[in-house]
Amino acid sequence: MTVSDWMSVIQTPIDFQQKVAFKENELPREKSAVGVVMGLEFASGMDWGTPYVVKDHGTAAVIAIF
Repeated sequence: MTVSDWMSVIQTPIDFQQKVAFKENELPREKSAVGVVMGLEFASGMDWGTPYVVKDHGTAAVIAIF
């Protein structure tokens, strides 16, 4: 599952939250592990409303395993 939220470049740092939920018919089975990974990509511009991402201009981290 991918959740995407592009933000414009600003001078003032902000905190942001992304919420994700499983659909009732897609809940993990008992004794399953769910991994949460967050990736950040940095776009150098917009191309027809789509962020233009240059290769290797981002990072990712494992946030939690449930």
